[in-house]
Amino acid sequence: KETVDKSPTFVEVLNLFQEFLAKYELFRKKSAAFVTDGPFDIRDFITKQCIHSSIERPSYFKLPWVNIRKMYREFYGFKEGMNIAKMLETLHMSFDGRQHSGLDDARNLYRIAEKMRQDGCVFKTNMYWDKPKRRKGLGRKRR
Repeated sequence: KETVDKSPTFVEVLNLFQEFLAKYELFRKKSAAFVTDGPFDIRDFITKQCIHSSIERPSYFKLPWVNIRKMYREFYGFKEGMNIAKMLETLHMSFDGRQHSGLDDARNLYRIAEKMRQDGCVFKTNMYWDKPKRRKGLGRKRR
């Protein structure tokens, strides 16, 4: 709770992120794509946080992105999708850091993506924004 209370707001972080994207012209050159663990981060959480913050969802969150969970399953021939820890385990790697910590999850997703690249995977966008799914606690504010 203390960490959250001391942290910048979503809008402040989004503004810093937009400055970073502009500095490196990542989406202007079409040389970048988001990589997520499933469809939830962009489709649900970002979209609903923008609604909650009364801001429009930035256009770069409307672009296709890479769902590494789906790509991993297809590339390595698994029938079921796996979470980050399970993907690492099947690659004979351990999870670095604390699970569900955004930064640690991102670092571990990078490790998975790098191993897939070394194994010959060519990354292509495989998720497209669709209407967010309704989930308890993520919808409209209650009165």
